[in-house]
Amino acid sequence: MDQLYGANDPGAIDEQRIKSYEDTVNSAYGTLLGAMAMTASLNLTAYEEMRPILSNLYSLEARVGVALRQIRSERSTAIQELSTCKSEAATLRDDLPPKLNHIMAVAETIKP
Repeated sequence: MDQLYGANDPGAIDEQRIKSYEDTVNSAYGTLLGAMAMTASLNLTAYEEMRPILSNLYSLEARVGVALRQIRSERSTAIQELSTCKSEAATLRDDLPPKLNHIMAVAETIKP
């Protein structure tokens, strides 16, 4: 992923890497939506608490998608945005475990 974001080698971002990224994201969305549906069916409170995290993830991925489409026409700007997105993705990743822990703790106290 580092190369896709252009952090280590901006020149490595090409059509093949973009396609690979898009395929990976499309596959992951199916898994993620299935997990969210399962969460909602088991505990609606947990699902509702997770929605802002999911929304942030979708927004970030949308920005990555826009930047990838700009690679040909505005490469420097696109690489900068991808770098920013990489940093924000790392923050989301690092923040996720404690947030999930809190969500599960809240969900346990509000049993149906």
